[in-house]
Amino acid sequence: TEEAPPTFVSGDDCDFDAELSDLPAVRAMHVVDYVVRDFRLNQSALVYVESVVVVALSNFGSPLWPVRNAALQVFADAFALLFGRNRETSSFALSGVHYS
Repeated sequence: TEEAPPTFVSGDDCDFDAELSDLPAVRAMHVVDYVVRDFRLNQSALVYVESVVVVALSNFGSPLWPVRNAALQVFADAFALLFGRNRETSSFALSGVHYS
């Protein structure tokens, strides 16, 4: 019989399948993130940026870490698309405070 691949999580009383699997919601957010981030596509994505931000924010409270992580990445890139990125330091600048 074929042996299951090893995992980094052990314990019979926990269900970590959702944390370890490739979730469709995470894949979808990575695709949206790519469109927002890619300079060849992001100008076309500007008309959808409000919806992108709403989807990202609505997933901040997900119980699954991969979904929250993808949502944060999408939000950060949508923020950069809307407000720009400080090209000299590769950080965000808002009200004189810099965030790397």
